[in-house]
Amino acid sequence: ADTLNRWIDVRHDLDILAGEPNVRFRIAFASNNSTILNGFAFDDVWIGERPRKVLFEHFTNANDALSSEGNELFNAWVNQNKIDIVDIQHHTEYPVADQLNLDYPQGASAQSLLYGISIVPYSIMDRNFFRKQTQSWLNPNDNYLAKLRHRRLTDPKFTIDIDLGFTGNTINILTEITALESITDKNLTAHVVVLEKMIEQTGVGTNGETKFRNVVKKMLPDAAGTNISENWNMGDIRSLQYSSSLSNFYNAADSNVVVVVY
Repeated sequence: ADTLNRWIDVRHDLDILAGEPNVRFRIAFASNNSTILNGFAFDDVWIGERPRKVLFEHFTNANDALSSEGNELFNAWVNQNKIDIVDIQHHTEYPVADQLNLDYPQGASAQSLLYGISIVPYSIMDRNFFRKQTQSWLNPNDNYLAKLRHRRLTDPKFTIDIDLGFTGNTINILTEITALESITDKNLTAHVVVLEKMIEQTGVGTNGETKFRNVVKKMLPDAAGTNISENWNMGDIRSLQYSSSLSNFYNAADSNVVVVVY
């Protein structure tokens, strides 16, 4: 019997209807015969592809026995939900630095300090939207999938376009960040992260792992990122351009770039 006098934004994913040739939407309404109010209305019904990718940062170490189990769980879960997820994986100096940390220690060190993390394996969804040690984080009792479903339906504030080129053993990156709404008084940082999509290597650590996914090999211009905390109007564009050596890659052909704004 409440009178809201305002619109309520409600969103639902329609994944279960993918591929169905004939779909009909019905609205079920229930009431009683005693309360009389002005009724309700629907407006701006939209059906389309959701534009948001959800960032997952995974902290791991090839010298840690629990990380072997945690990585297997995490990577399997990402594969199951890969249409909605971008994941990057930091190899840490704790408990003891593995070889992938030694290849590029700055990124894992900066992100560990940012999040206050000193244990592995540890996984974070969209900065601090949801975070936990990996094995417990993937426990169905935490309803983690519902958190992902909620997050992937929120509107992104930016679109990000990435153009890559290669000159010898150097990757050249041009990214354009476009505001989808007006943004004022927000502390924003753009991180350009260069990854190695798959590393198959022995001797990385002592826990027996030999395959490693989406390993952070460089953050540009450095681990602190680029401050973009200006007042944005919808449609404003900020271009960032960097070049970086791929000398610390095991297979430069497996390089990839992720650009994150938060």
